[in-house]
Amino acid sequence: MWLLVLFDISTVTVESRRDYRVFRKELGHSGFSRLQKSVYQRHFSTVKASKPTELQLIAILPAEGDIRIISLGDEQIKQVRIYHAKEKQSADNPPKQLEIF
Repeated sequence: MWLLVLFDISTVTVESRRDYRVFRKELGHSGFSRLQKSVYQRHFSTVKASKPTELQLIAILPAEGDIRIISLGDEQIKQVRIYHAKEKQSADNPPKQLEIF
């Protein structure tokens, strides 16, 4: 299961630019990787495992910021098509999950 985080944080004032940098850094510290400028992704084993991280992101969101959190399954992620300069690119493969018996 994947979480996609899409955010919009103003960068008009010095303080808002600082808030933007802090939020972006926290995404990185939380294990998210950047897809695009304001779009980050992270893989979780289950929806339940993602909830604490989701609550953490909401807690650190600046007062003037907007966030969208989208949950996608591995099958949905496999259907993502990526193009760069009209050339199709290979999609990222989801991480392999370990099974412990």
